[in-house]
Amino acid sequence: MKSALILSLVTLLSTTSLAQKSTGGRATFYSPSVGLGSCGETHADSDLVVAAPSNMMPGACGKTVMITNTGTGNGVGNTISAEVVDTCTGCGESDLDLSTGAFEQLTNGDLGAGVATIDSQVYFRLDGSINRILRIARLRRKAGHRK
Repeated sequence: MKSALILSLVTLLSTTSLAQKSTGGRATFYSPSVGLGSCGETHADSDLVVAAPSNMMPGACGKTVMITNTGTGNGVGNTISAEVVDTCTGCGESDLDLSTGAFEQLTNGDLGAGVATIDSQVYFRLDGSINRILRIARLRRKAGHRK
């Protein structure tokens, strides 16, 4: 009974996304087209991509971040989805550096604002190796193994 409960919990966790939420952050913008990002890819300025703060990297590479404009300027209430592709060394823990394309969508095209107040959520999926371990355990159980 106990092992079945643990197995069910691990199965649930292996298919669940975890989110790291931040409120009261600042969004700025940069040009990702100037070179290779810290996640090993290049992107156009129009791509919906972001650079995350150092405390989240490199684990946030390729993850999805939902960003909501909570400020007082253009685009208040806008929410966008972008991919983490780079590190923002000058960002605080709740800050993100958006591509110009992402910043324009967040602020209704107002690059002149320079900074927007944001709330964000970065979605992390648990490692797929858990699924492999569970598969092996199920096969062993079917074969009559106890370990």
